[in-house]
Amino acid sequence: ILPHMNFFTETGSHNYVQEKIEQLENKQNAMQVIEFGWLRALSNYFAILLLEAYEPCMRFELHPENPQKNIMKKIEKIFRDGGILVYPTDSGYSLGCNALDKKAVQKLYHMKRDMKKYVMAIMVARFGEIPDFAEVETSTYRYMKHLVPGPFTFILQATRHGQKILQVKRKEVGIRMPDHVFVRDLHALCDDPILNTAARINDDDLFIDPDDIEDEFGHMVDAIIDMGEEIGRA
Repeated sequence: ILPHMNFFTETGSHNYVQEKIEQLENKQNAMQVIEFGWLRALSNYFAILLLEAYEPCMRFELHPENPQKNIMKKIEKIFRDGGILVYPTDSGYSLGCNALDKKAVQKLYHMKRDMKKYVMAIMVARFGEIPDFAEVETSTYRYMKHLVPGPFTFILQATRHGQKILQVKRKEVGIRMPDHVFVRDLHALCDDPILNTAARINDDDLFIDPDDIEDEFGHMVDAIIDMGEEIGRA
């Protein structure tokens, strides 16, 4: 490790580290981390990686009825690239990611690891996509059609494709098609399914205020979509 310390002085990386510290909202905590003796012994490369982990996620404020298109494009890129999002739905704030991105799915599961029971649902852009992920009988299909879009999660028999996305051997899969402008606009830009779960990592959590959400999830997710307080209708 020690030979890498030459890199620290020769490339001016010390200045880079200082710049990263200044960008952090919690400068005092960041400086305390730098002052640990063991971190001084590490190569500067690992020091930078550690500092990057302290950077806050991106928070986007969107109009609650007409989300700004330029901001939506930035969010869509984060989603498409495998980022974890906190976003509003018609049943409150949710955590989610691109259901087709295996690494993002694994990260989302890891975030929920302390909860005894939770539901992961596949959020689809169009009603006709549901049979891709779940087996639906004709009578059930007709019944669901009158309820979507809406704040409901339907527990159905999973297809092989649905099980593959969930990365579990569970026979059932949750299916959602919410009635919310953010989800509609995101799917208009990228129609990949969303793996969705409630924005909570402990059984007693209940978040409706974006500020509280940022305090709890800011160091875990890639973006928080702020459209005001969202209590949900279900």
